[in-house]
Amino acid sequence: MDEYVYTSDDEVLEGEVEEGKVYTESDFNKKIVIEARERKRVQDLLEAINPNEKTIVFCANQAHAAMVRDLINQESPVKRSDYCVRVTANDGSIGDTYLRQFQDNDKTIPTILTTSQKLTTGVDARNVRNVVLMRPVNSMIEFKQIIGRGTRLFEGKHYFTIIDFVNAYHLFNDPEWDGTPLEPEVTKPRNPREPRGPVEVVEPQAIGTETGFATNIATRIALL
Repeated sequence: MDEYVYTSDDEVLEGEVEEGKVYTESDFNKKIVIEARERKRVQDLLEAINPNEKTIVFCANQAHAAMVRDLINQESPVKRSDYCVRVTANDGSIGDTYLRQFQDNDKTIPTILTTSQKLTTGVDARNVRNVVLMRPVNSMIEFKQIIGRGTRLFEGKHYFTIIDFVNAYHLFNDPEWDGTPLEPEVTKPRNPREPRGPVEVVEPQAIGTETGFATNIATRIALL
């Protein structure tokens, strides 16, 4: 899924394909579009998340964000046209309305937003549980900004998940930003003769955002 080379068995629906060229992630959805590939990635995404959790999907461009939106609505068990919506610079007032509804923690629809660049920074949506990367990330700063969409605190939210289709996770290893990981403390088993006392839970070390603000939310990374 990460590389493509044209063969004579493949059907070109539009445009011209360069024979012998190895198309890679940076080419997909910009120089070459394979809908079946994107549908498979959407299917993998929907299998990896709770369909009721608020999710932001970062796409290659606005056209790709529209395609992914349509594919998610087609493949999702939730059959509502506004279950997944696109919010990009060209969506104007309707996009702003969708974003406000998404940010409202009392509303469950829309549940998934697709975007390209618009939501990289400055989106205060506290209950985002999944951040999905379906386009290459070009810098550590951009990666931190995107990850920041998941670090907002919300009642009952103890972690968020990164669904990574583009191998951006290697940028996440930054001790100067994340700090040194803490080793979990091992507690001694209780002596049955000792009185039972309160249980102490050691939380994982806080993670940071692009502004240096620390939260107590853990992070999982799903590599698909």
